Amino acid sequence: GGFLKKLRLEGCKTVQDNALRIFSQQCRNIEVLNLSHCIEITDRTATYLSANCRRLKSLHLSSCPKISDSTCYHLGWELPRQNIGTPIVPMIE
Repeated sequence: GGFLKKLRLEGCKTVQDNALRIFSQQCRNIEVLNLSHCIEITDRTATYLSANCRRLKSLHLSSCPKISDSTCYHLGWELPRQNIGTPIVPMIE
């Protein structure tokens, strides 16, 4: 549901996993999401996005210290790009 396609939360240092769990459930049509410098999000956020946001094409996770490299790798294969099976690559600096 929802009409939101792009959201930039870059630098929101207090946003946490629970907020993004609810977001992922309510905004399933999101295509571009910037979570760079959201220092409180963890691998759980990646799980929520993978399960609920199947249209996600671009995900920015740079400077998110609680997101592991292995989670980013797996997330890249779980979220299809444009529904054709090409993996999305999270953007990490």
